[in-house]
Amino acid sequence: MKKINCVFFDVGGTLGEVDGELNLHLYADTLGLLSSLQAPSRRFGVISNVPATMTGKNLLQMLTNAGIGKFFDESLIVVSTEAKSSKPQAGIYEFAAHRAGVDIGACLFVGENIAEVIGARLAGMEAQLKPQPTAAKP
Repeated sequence: MKKINCVFFDVGGTLGEVDGELNLHLYADTLGLLSSLQAPSRRFGVISNVPATMTGKNLLQMLTNAGIGKFFDESLIVVSTEAKSSKPQAGIYEFAAHRAGVDIGACLFVGENIAEVIGARLAGMEAQLKPQPTAAKP
């Protein structure tokens, strides 16, 4: 098995639900998911399609407000507006690996959308489909 140096997560539908005011409501299994994938020298990031006005800093603030910002490397918050590409296009996954400074094959993408998981795989990134939980944590 390849060594995974970076794990990139989708946000909405994977880590939790995003409401109309752009607040993230975590799923009950999110902390367990993040903890289970931690390893020495492994960094966590996000690959997310976002509204045109949203930046990576805005997304990191959303994660921080939800209580999980500490898990993520600020430089690995990759948003479609900054990558000039969106999931499931290969460009956004390639942008994320380049930003991480590692070979794309040393990255794992975790998301609930099968098209995005396939897009990551076609780009050369390892990818895992996460089943969507039935309810968000209050």
